[in-house]
Amino acid sequence: VLVGLTLLLSGVGIWRLGIVPTVGDLIRLTVWLVVSLMYIGFWLALAMLFSVWLRRASTSALASIAAWLVATLFAVLLVGIVADVLAPLPAQPTPEETLRNAQMQETLSRFSPGTLYEQATGALLNPTQRATGLVFLRQLDRALPNPITLDQSLLIVWSQVVGLIALTLLTFAAAYISFMRQEVRA
Repeated sequence: VLVGLTLLLSGVGIWRLGIVPTVGDLIRLTVWLVVSLMYIGFWLALAMLFSVWLRRASTSALASIAAWLVATLFAVLLVGIVADVLAPLPAQPTPEETLRNAQMQETLSRFSPGTLYEQATGALLNPTQRATGLVFLRQLDRALPNPITLDQSLLIVWSQVVGLIALTLLTFAAAYISFMRQEVRA
């Protein structure tokens, strides 16, 4: 379905705007499609894991939806609370304390599949994006305004892509192991 929608929207975009994408743009879109399939695969694996763990289908579906809602809507709030506990900010924080808290939030947010996907998508589809984390003004001053190539974008997001693949594979493995343990007992 995602491939079909991507092709349909690309065709409508070419027809309505009259701008034909280059080969590099098509490769970027294909890489984005693979990353999107990994992201969707994670959520399918998590739903399968809940299906194995929980007896009733309705409970499994509600648990999957709840996990998705928490991970997408409340992850930023939860990460902020945990970062404030691990790297607290006093009433008058120094720049070092503020930076440490921001770095802690960035590190903790990378455990969320939504954050990984958002950062990977942003850098893959926007050739002018040069970073996925914290960027300082002195780094922006030295950046060239030219768009970067696909291989440079992949170098920026390789950790996010590997993280998504790892989360997906670990969740599938947990579902498989849980299923096999239940079948051996039966």
